[in-house]
Amino acid sequence: MKKTRVNLSYYIVLIALMLVSITINFVGDSLSSNGVNISFTILTQVLGMLIIPVACYFLIIKPKSTVKECMDDFGFKRFKEGELIKVIGLGFIAIFLNTVFAQINYAVLSLIGYTYPHSSSSDYINNIGMFFLDIVLTAMLPAICEETAHRGLFRISYGDKPVKYILISSLLFALMHQNIAQVIYTFCTGILFACAVVYTGNLKASMIIHFMVNATEIISDLGIQLNSTILAIKPLLFSLLSGSVLGVIIMVILAVLLLYLYFKLLYSFRIKRERFNVEKAKRLLVDGTLAVNFLDSEDKDSKMAKVLLFAIILCGVLANVFTLIWGLIR
Repeated sequence: MKKTRVNLSYYIVLIALMLVSITINFVGDSLSSNGVNISFTILTQVLGMLIIPVACYFLIIKPKSTVKECMDDFGFKRFKEGELIKVIGLGFIAIFLNTVFAQINYAVLSLIGYTYPHSSSSDYINNIGMFFLDIVLTAMLPAICEETAHRGLFRISYGDKPVKYILISSLLFALMHQNIAQVIYTFCTGILFACAVVYTGNLKASMIIHFMVNATEIISDLGIQLNSTILAIKPLLFSLLSGSVLGVIIMVILAVLLLYLYFKLLYSFRIKRERFNVEKAKRLLVDGTLAVNFLDSEDKDSKMAKVLLFAIILCGVLANVFTLIWGLIR
């Protein structure tokens, strides 16, 4: 059954990520700080969330499939005229919404006494090469690899059930970070990514949006170091909005309006592609009757599929509980 095979594949991904973390901890003392970060990122992203899911597709999920079938099942398609511009527009909206979600995440954890770990930005002024390296490691690779392992892989088993697809892929995406400081906002932003795939039918859409969200953080760090208002516009804007009650109210209103605009843009993809009315488009997330029909819907959830999914979620929850406890006692 597809769900069992997909869940098993992701379970293998999860085990690989854990083994990489353990290995890096053992050899970390023999590497520089940058060496550790680069090694960890490449192994977790390229190996854990790109090579392994694709290998599992050909070995476990659909043996003897062609490369084209793999690309189709994961959701790699060409953009039609005008679609790329709209996806970029979705990306700018997601940048704002992701920051709002992150601030909510921060506020909730701060209320219960969680202490955020100290993090320092790379010195881009004295090493501009580090800026481009971070773009690749922190923005490009996660956009490609994390989307392949979550929005791509689970599209194979839940593509005909959009609500389950959105919730499961977003939950596992959030838990995969194994950091309570990220779990709330990555779940919310993961929903934006998954909805983009559901409505566009194209995994490249979520990759582009994901890249824009991550790259903005790096560009903002560069802007702060250069004292550039243009490059650091996002942190400056949110610093201004979060500095007063009125600013917070404005931020919430903007978030609601932009969330509406985000889904308004998504509806335009489905309506243009399949020519059905708005009411039918709204049903897409209600009962799944108009989901992407690239799979048959005869598969039933097997006990093994549920056991594997439970094990995956349990591992993720335990990892995040550990980071929560560590943050409370730190």
